[in-house]
Amino acid sequence: MKCNICGADNPNDSRFCSGCGTAINANNNGFQTNIEYQNSNNINNFGMYQNANGIQNFGMPMQNNGQFFANQQIVKLSKNEFVTEKCKVYKIFMIIELIVSVFASLFTLYSVVLARGNYFGLIDFALILLLGVIIFLTNSRIVSLIYFGYSVFAVIYPYWVDKVVEVQYVIALCASLLCILISFLIGFAWKKYSKNINRG
Repeated sequence: MKCNICGADNPNDSRFCSGCGTAINANNNGFQTNIEYQNSNNINNFGMYQNANGIQNFGMPMQNNGQFFANQQIVKLSKNEFVTEKCKVYKIFMIIELIVSVFASLFTLYSVVLARGNYFGLIDFALILLLGVIIFLTNSRIVSLIYFGYSVFAVIYPYWVDKVVEVQYVIALCASLLCILISFLIGFAWKKYSKNINRG
């Protein structure tokens, strides 16, 4: 019996080719022939896996959907997905930043508006809270810098006018510094990830 793959001659009762090792036998013996074996395992005449379009996979096993691991495309994450999946530690620090910002805003509401009756403090309350929430949701470096600049001004101005250090603004300044640090770390991690994906 001649092998359909390599053409080697084999005894009639052979189950495997002595030349290439492929399973062979006559149909009337109930064994699988070369062609049947190839069709059932998506193997071409060169002994390589192939898909329905005849694309060779160079011996790589196929996935359930008929695509090869060798031909699998890597899907690039969006920045928000990247932060959610790859920057979980940074996300914890962003939660801390949000808590500190909320505390600073409430402290401003109490110490400036309620205790002193200065209703302009409502603007500071709203700004600290709004900036903290926006940074938490967007991880924006620009908003972090705006938050920092506002906090610096809020700390310096009362001291320059009344020689008083407002604790709530110092807390907000610390939160803004944490925002800047995290935004830069996430930015560096995102650039490294994007570079590796584009290279791959």
